[in-house]
Amino acid sequence: MDQAPVGITVVDVTLDHEPLIYINDGFIDMTGYSRNEALGRNCRFLQGEETRDEPVARMRAAIDAEQPVTVELRNYRKDGTEFWNRIRLSPVENNDGTVTRYLGFQENISEMKAHQKELLLFETYAEQADSVLFITDADGTIRYVNPAFERTTGYSAAEAIGRTPRMLNSGEQDEAFYEAFWETIAAGETWEADIVNQRKTGERYETIQRVTPIEDDRGTIQYYVALEKEITQKQLRRQVLDVLSRVLRHNVRNSVTVIDGYAELLASGSDTVDVQAVVDSIREQAGSLESISERTAAIRRLIKLLESDEDPIEMPLDETASIVEHCRSEHADVDIDLTIDAQGSSAVKYGDVLEVALKELLENAVEHNDRETPRISVTVTTAKETDRAVLTIADNGPRIPQAIWEIIRSGQETPLRHTEGIGLWVIYWSISTLGGTIELAPNEPRGNEITVEVPLVESPV
Repeated sequence: MDQAPVGITVVDVTLDHEPLIYINDGFIDMTGYSRNEALGRNCRFLQGEETRDEPVARMRAAIDAEQPVTVELRNYRKDGTEFWNRIRLSPVENNDGTVTRYLGFQENISEMKAHQKELLLFETYAEQADSVLFITDADGTIRYVNPAFERTTGYSAAEAIGRTPRMLNSGEQDEAFYEAFWETIAAGETWEADIVNQRKTGERYETIQRVTPIEDDRGTIQYYVALEKEITQKQLRRQVLDVLSRVLRHNVRNSVTVIDGYAELLASGSDTVDVQAVVDSIREQAGSLESISERTAAIRRLIKLLESDEDPIEMPLDETASIVEHCRSEHADVDIDLTIDAQGSSAVKYGDVLEVALKELLENAVEHNDRETPRISVTVTTAKETDRAVLTIADNGPRIPQAIWEIIRSGQETPLRHTEGIGLWVIYWSISTLGGTIELAPNEPRGNEITVEVPLVESPV
């Protein structure tokens, strides 16, 4: 008994104050009391200010009923420090069946209690957190998801647990991205990146993901904790305003500088000045400023939509015809072809935002087209397997510079050299707000083909 890894006590219950008549070395080590200090006393000397009455009463009732009992309660060592004690008491009978002793096993469970408290705090935080949180084992299998995960992704805990985070893969990140990701976390380092995930409905959303490895005492990774913070409309609005400020100031300043320079040249009255060329350049810069003004109006409308607390207005896909028709009326010299092959009940939830994007797509295709007869083809379809609307706008104008496109896709807030980039920013922001995707490809033999996919509202049963 003295070699046992737990405290062992024997109490004589035939005496009124039920004294300790035996304690082992484990009890001495756990409490700090010597045998001389403990023997002959009731175990109550281990109790203190934070000892709850309820487990003490349960022990008293069990002893009076001559029954075994197990309780957990706060006890105090000789030096006054607190510890959690799990006490198991068992009655011991003599030859005639009378209970004369109680055998006690006492175990210090302070570390376990601290772990339980931390776990409770974690679960409380995780259950109430607005951010997505999920835990995988070392192999990447999901073992826990919080309610925010269910709300954000559309997958229930039952659907997610046992699967891997690949269920959220949108295809936006390539294999090299995930190779770097696994290389980092498998080395025990924390990974953080902006990624695009896909909800159960097929809708995509941008999020900041932070993955932290959890190791055991030997340094072996046991779990990965992933915390995702979805990029909110407020954050998107901040990016819109920042890029708006940078890009517009850059382009307006350039145009004004050019106009001012040519004005001074005309005012000089020099005979060597090609007046017509100067006038043409001034008109070109004035057109650039007009384009900036139009783009600014579109951006202001987008910001207003982002800030609005009103319920979104759905747009049936067949209503895209009226937007195309408006563009035709504004540009009589442009050949615009429209094909709609969508179910009658198909609709996009945020119709106003889609309208902004589609108008900018059309205006961008018209404004930068250098053909005598600009031609634009608009195709609207639905992808039944993903429940998404697919809009394709193809033109026969000059190719959009890949460098400008990559800047926009990467989200870098870099001043652009051409005002055409402003319209592309508006398109990108609008589609991102809708949880959609946008792709650019060549339109053979000449031109651009921009394909947009946005989630549809669930069709009514």
